[in-house]
Amino acid sequence: MEAQDITIRELRSLPPESIVIVDVRKQPDNFEIPGSRRMPADRLVEMTTLPWDRNATIVLYCGHGNSSRHIAATLRERGIDARALEGGYAAWRDHGNPLDPISSKHEFY
Repeated sequence: MEAQDITIRELRSLPPESIVIVDVRKQPDNFEIPGSRRMPADRLVEMTTLPWDRNATIVLYCGHGNSSRHIAATLRERGIDARALEGGYAAWRDHGNPLDPISSKHEFY
């Protein structure tokens, strides 16, 4: 595991108010990690300011963790505490963690 990764166990142990979970998958299935927000990766890295609390830990996830790891590194270069979920959405799902249906109202933030 690289330093910018966060494990499922670590994520689940954090107070919800201290994190923002962001789904950066290009083609998500019909489910997401509960409480997550969707933001296309290219849009996220182009933003000069994020629409979330700058003091929060930003936890990014993609399908398997590779893309989110690169995005997290880019955000960290800007001074944002960004982490990639180790193993991504697949690891979350495969470990039997809860999933929510993707709602159209949460399409992009």
